[in-house]
Amino acid sequence: MTAHETLSTPSAEPEQVSLGSVDSLMDAIMPIYDHTRVEHRIVVGAVPVVYRAARDLDFLTVHSPLTDAAMAVRMLPARVATWLGRQSIEIDEPDTMRLGDMFDDPDGGGPEFFGLAETPGRELVAGGIGRFWQRVIDWQPVDAATFPQFATPGYGKLALGIRVDPVGSGRACLTYESRTQLTDDESRIRFGRYWMLISPFAGHIMRAALKTIDESIPR
Repeated sequence: MTAHETLSTPSAEPEQVSLGSVDSLMDAIMPIYDHTRVEHRIVVGAVPVVYRAARDLDFLTVHSPLTDAAMAVRMLPARVATWLGRQSIEIDEPDTMRLGDMFDDPDGGGPEFFGLAETPGRELVAGGIGRFWQRVIDWQPVDAATFPQFATPGYGKLALGIRVDPVGSGRACLTYESRTQLTDDESRIRFGRYWMLISPFAGHIMRAALKTIDESIPR
């Protein structure tokens, strides 16, 4: 396996999945979920160095033709509605979206995402709650303290985790995982249809993020 080999483990089964043991922060935070996607990348670097690079990831620096197109398409409905005067939507485009800021600054992830938990030097998990399948996402103003108990029908709970594990002398495995838990059956159906369409694109964006981290590791 080369330093740049990527392994993908997508899953989009509609039924819920339950893990019997808690082996990671992700398992502790969201042991039961409806959909998941996992991407791996083997990189050259010691675990502490790789973890610092992962924590410093700025999502706005993750670029590929597909990621740029996906972002443009995602913002298009709000822009068109504003241009046509049919709906006044404030488009908040931050200057940076650094992963570590979600844990260091209460407002570091904006109104959408926030840090849930971190094992320094090994793993961190961020989260957000909203109606992800809508053209303009309805985000819920929650935080890490209220995230586990949130159960209002009509929403999805998203957990995003990055973990670094040693795989040999001078190498590490970067893992980027997303898990989504829906709060009721109707939302489960709606998100399931949405996930069938966007899961491959989500995987591409996750792999691009891992590649960006890899390229930022000092060597």
